[in-house]
Amino acid sequence: MELSVAPAPGGSRGQILRAMSGLCLASFIVTLSGTIVSNALPRILADLGGSQSQYPWVVTSSLLTATATAPIWSRLADRTSKRLLFQAALAFFAFGSVLCGVAPTTEILLVFRAIEGIGMGGLGALVYVVLAALISPRERGRYASFVTAVAATGTVCGPLLGGVIIEAPMLGWRWCFWAPVPLAIAAVVLLQRTLRLPASSDRARVDWIGALVIPSTIGVFLAWVTLAGREFGWLSWASAAFVVTTGLLIIVGVTVEQRAPNPFLPPWLLRQRTMLLALVASVVIGGISMATSVYLAQYFQVSRGQSPTASGLLLLPMVAGIVSGTILSGQLVSRLGRCKRYLVIGAALASTGLALLGTIDRTTPLEVIAGYMVILGLGVGSSLQNLVIAVQNELAYHELGAGTSVVLSFQSLGGAIGLAILGSILASRVAEVPVQDAAAAYGDATALIFRIAAVSALVALAAVLLLRDTPLRTTVDGPEVDAESVRRQGPAGTGGA
Repeated sequence: MELSVAPAPGGSRGQILRAMSGLCLASFIVTLSGTIVSNALPRILADLGGSQSQYPWVVTSSLLTATATAPIWSRLADRTSKRLLFQAALAFFAFGSVLCGVAPTTEILLVFRAIEGIGMGGLGALVYVVLAALISPRERGRYASFVTAVAATGTVCGPLLGGVIIEAPMLGWRWCFWAPVPLAIAAVVLLQRTLRLPASSDRARVDWIGALVIPSTIGVFLAWVTLAGREFGWLSWASAAFVVTTGLLIIVGVTVEQRAPNPFLPPWLLRQRTMLLALVASVVIGGISMATSVYLAQYFQVSRGQSPTASGLLLLPMVAGIVSGTILSGQLVSRLGRCKRYLVIGAALASTGLALLGTIDRTTPLEVIAGYMVILGLGVGSSLQNLVIAVQNELAYHELGAGTSVVLSFQSLGGAIGLAILGSILASRVAEVPVQDAAAAYGDATALIFRIAAVSALVALAAVLLLRDTPLRTTVDGPEVDAESVRRQGPAGTGGA
């Protein structure tokens, strides 16, 4: 097989910064859309006649399809135009958002959110694939910190904006879905004008079987962890059916990918130590990031009696922590050329912040909770982007899409698992107390799920401690990108834009 090595296409600093404008806007859109509905959920469910059991589904339905389809978007990025794919994902997202805004029932809203999630999956994955194609791992931390900071701002500011929208005259909750659409259109225009990458030279046959089986496996597993404990028991025949189906799909997927001449997910990627440890940490940190913003917003409203807008404002200390941790660690990673120490610090801070939040109740002073959120935010901000950089540092140029999609899918997977499991525990604890004690029960149950999350964060800390402290490369294409290395590792397609 003839291998074409793509040159480092980043261009001048000015060109990169212009391209970053579109990437940052797209990143903001996808994270904003994931959380803007969190404060509006009580109003949405009341208006559409939904139930408490459907509460997390409005968020997780889009996470399911985003996580399942992200590998497809990323793998296609290795063999076609990244810019066109990015614009297609934005268009898909805008279409789904418009549909969500006209949903007449909760059930239809969940379907439309799943459609919206397909575009979200593309945006979330392609941001980091394009960054990797533009900038070397050594410099990537500096630039990625701005993208991640913008994304973090969208994640935690979403509830604030959602609260403002549903309380504003002449608007209402439907505008929570329509508001990001003009931003998506603007991002399409920006990317058309600013993003310039070489055309792909890869014309290898697409592994469509793998492209079907792998996302299906992720989707079935996520459906199980989301439904179990709500629609059926964890130890039930329905649960067993999901587990068996997931296991069979894994076996089929492994068999197909080992035999495919150009695998959708190259098996050798999952045999790399850095990849495996990063995936463990990504699941945990991803779950912490998503669950914290959703259930803290609910805590402020239900247990502390705050309005949707006020609960969004109360999450701003976490924004400050995430943005500060992201930018500071990104600058230091680029300056020193290593990222392990900041991953360790980030996981330790996340564990500490969660443990402190595990002590709160309905009477804890809000300024104390704000301090705990800053610590947690610093930990999350120092972790998420550096996990991606650590993995990309080990990848050849032609593997960027596949490898990056795995890490980002596991972060989304963690978000869905965290929302499902912690939400199930929260709901069961609240259901055990009389209605008149609901405020106190929500406070105690929220503290419990943070204590559980703190224990899980220790798993992430152990994983990053085991990572090799490898210096970051100063080139976009890895040193192993040559015909002999590809022959040793197995067949793979060559990279392109």
